[in-house]
Amino acid sequence: MNKKLPVIILLLTVSALIAFTFAACIPKGSIIILEDRDGKGVLAELKEYDKVDKWELPLSKGDEVRVEVERVEGIIGLTVSGKKGSEPYNGSKLEPGAFTFTVEESDTYVFILRGSKATGKITVRNLGQQ
Repeated sequence: MNKKLPVIILLLTVSALIAFTFAACIPKGSIIILEDRDGKGVLAELKEYDKVDKWELPLSKGDEVRVEVERVEGIIGLTVSGKKGSEPYNGSKLEPGAFTFTVEESDTYVFILRGSKATGKITVRNLGQQ
């Protein structure tokens, strides 16, 4: 058995407990954006969110990005734009579920999250080149 497996399971369990703790403490009309340790993903938790926020994620040509949406209520929009001008994704009314997109060039991408009375979670993860 791999000696690192119990450590990985422990870290995932602790991360999940921390996420649940933060979810219970989110005030109305707010967002919490957490970046994962390896810098390849972001978790955004929304509670009656009525704003626009953004974060950046460097991606390489051919990287596949997975977006998971857990929308409880309201409207959630997401636009992904490269600083060089590309726009690999633009969605104004995200439905619950998951989807992927692939970037065509290496760049720093700006993820713009918009909400209208939105409650839920968005998870973004760089899966790398598939």
